[in-house]
Amino acid sequence: MFLDDGILTDLLDLVFPRYCIVCGKRLLPAEKDICLGCCSDIPFTYLWDRPDAWVLSLFHYNDVSPYRKLALSVKYSGNAGLGVRMGRLLGMRAALSPCGWKGIDVVAPVPLHWTRQWKRGYNQAGKIAEGFVSGYVSAGGGEPVLLPVLFKRSRRTRSQTTMAVERKVSNVGKAFVLGSDSGRLEALIGKKGHVSVLLVDDTCTTGATLFSCSSVLKAYGASVTVSYATMAKVRED
Repeated sequence: MFLDDGILTDLLDLVFPRYCIVCGKRLLPAEKDICLGCCSDIPFTYLWDRPDAWVLSLFHYNDVSPYRKLALSVKYSGNAGLGVRMGRLLGMRAALSPCGWKGIDVVAPVPLHWTRQWKRGYNQAGKIAEGFVSGYVSAGGGEPVLLPVLFKRSRRTRSQTTMAVERKVSNVGKAFVLGSDSGRLEALIGKKGHVSVLLVDDTCTTGATLFSCSSVLKAYGASVTVSYATMAKVRED
C-alpha cells in the first residue's frame, strides 16, 4: 500500500513541521519555503519593465528586510531548490519583458572557488541560472544554452558582505578566468557570428563581481555582448 503525495506531506508536516523562511510562520501543506502572505508581499524590483535597467533582479532587500533570509537560505543553508525556483520565476519575467531581455543565447553563472563549492555542495548562482533557463524556455523567451563552467575562479576572494565599494572592486579584480565551457561558447560564436551571454549571480550590490567576471569575455570583442541577472538586489534605503 502506498500513500499519495498529499497524505505523505501531511504526515511529514506533523513529524517535521516546516516554517516560512521569511516570517517563521508554520507552513500549510500546499505552501513551499514561503507562506502565501509573504509571497504576496515579495518586494519585486520590476526591473524587467524598465528599459534603462542594467541588471535584471527579482526582488529587493536590505539589512533589515526579512526577505534577506531568502538569499541567505540559498547561499548558506543548502536550499538549492529555492534557488532553482527563484531563478525560474526570474527567467519567466525576462521572457515576458517588453524591455529587451529576449534573444539570450547563453546563460552562465558566476563561479565559486572550488573550496567554497565543495563546502556548500553546489554553486548557488548555478542553481539560479539553471532555474532561469527553465523559466525562460517555458515562457517562450527562446532556448538559451546553459554553460555552468564558462568561468572559473582563479583565486579565492574574501566575503564582501561588509566591504566598502572600493574594497569590493579590488577584492574581485582579476579573480576570474575562462573555464572549460569556453570551447562551447567559441563553437556558438562560429555558428552564429554573435552571441548574447547572460551572467547570473545570487545577489547584486555594486556590480563589482559581475563586471569583473564578465571582463574576461573582452577577448571575444564584438562577437559577445553581456547582460546581467541576479536573484536579489540590495537597496540602500
